[in-house]
Amino acid sequence: MTSENSRGAQLGQVLTLPHDASIHPKIVAQMSDYVESQLAGEDYRAHFSSVWQHLDACVACAEAYNLLYEAMMADRAEEAIRSARVPPPDLGFLNVIEAPSLLERLRAAIQRIGEQVSLQLSPDLIPLMRPASMTAPVRGAADGARYLEQLAQLEQREELGEWPASFAIYRDAHQPESCLVEVTVQPPGRVWPNLEGLAVMIQYGDEQRSATTDPWGLAAFDGVPVEALSEMRIVMQRV
Repeated sequence: MTSENSRGAQLGQVLTLPHDASIHPKIVAQMSDYVESQLAGEDYRAHFSSVWQHLDACVACAEAYNLLYEAMMADRAEEAIRSARVPPPDLGFLNVIEAPSLLERLRAAIQRIGEQVSLQLSPDLIPLMRPASMTAPVRGAADGARYLEQLAQLEQREELGEWPASFAIYRDAHQPESCLVEVTVQPPGRVWPNLEGLAVMIQYGDEQRSATTDPWGLAAFDGVPVEALSEMRIVMQRV
């Protein structure tokens, strides 16, 4: 018998099996192990013959299998990206992040002109703000795998006086030469979710880009060149 005839005979045998609703819980209970075996390249049909035969005959279970398979594939892909991109922790921040030199440089980088306050980044300031561990981007889950590598972070600090913001900068995994800049503004006396409409601007080279905050105080700028970070200025209105 040819392989084509054999497959046809197997399909005919499956379609003529009597429908037994009581088998569904048993199939569902084995489905995760079934997909794991399949993704591992094992002989999953031999190990779970009753499962794959049932999936050929039951539309509802086949749809559930497809959803589970796609979810487990997505989990594996995300784990692979995370393993490839997360650098080993740099504990050097323990010695410098709270050092007076950092605070002094930050204070010197803040300028107040009229109704505006700005923070000027520089080549010697960026390395001091590089985080030792990864933190999740503020963006939604769909962008999580895209913005994993954090290039710089500054938490809002009382010692910085009129500077009412924090920011985080993430490399774009799709375009490694670009990054996402997220600025979170929280002026004194205001709390989320009542932080909408605050004006934020970034400047680098000949570029000047503006955005307003959402109800949680977030203003985001994507597509910023990584090489421009050392000259970028973050500007906002004094509140």
